[in-house]
Amino acid sequence: MTLHPAVARDVIEREAETVRLRFGDLLNAVVVDGSYVYLEPRSWDGRWLRLDGAEYDQQPFRIAVVDGDMQPLPGPQWPGHLHYGQHPLLKVPWACIRGTYEYHSYPGHAAEVWDQFRPTLRMRHLVSHILRKAAT
Repeated sequence: MTLHPAVARDVIEREAETVRLRFGDLLNAVVVDGSYVYLEPRSWDGRWLRLDGAEYDQQPFRIAVVDGDMQPLPGPQWPGHLHYGQHPLLKVPWACIRGTYEYHSYPGHAAEVWDQFRPTLRMRHLVSHILRKAAT
């Protein structure tokens, strides 16, 4: 069941505030723009993480690394070991991280449906995992 858009926005804003409080020392900025959340990690040299919550939380966040103009960057420009390759179905760069749309739409993860993780895997968990993977 899809959340009402006003409820979804409220959920996204509350979760983004939790990310601000939890990771504020690692981030230059956290910006919520409708269903998008943009995070600028201090160590990413002007690159931003974009979380697309257009279908949240019926579907997990879609993620991308974007430049300062919020345009998606090719996978090889993603930080650390975040980039896993080109997604075979979506044809976009992706990170193999549970809790992302790309992960749960990957054929090899068909048994790991989003609903299994949806109640407990929140934005702060996802951001934590992404920041760790990008730092390696």
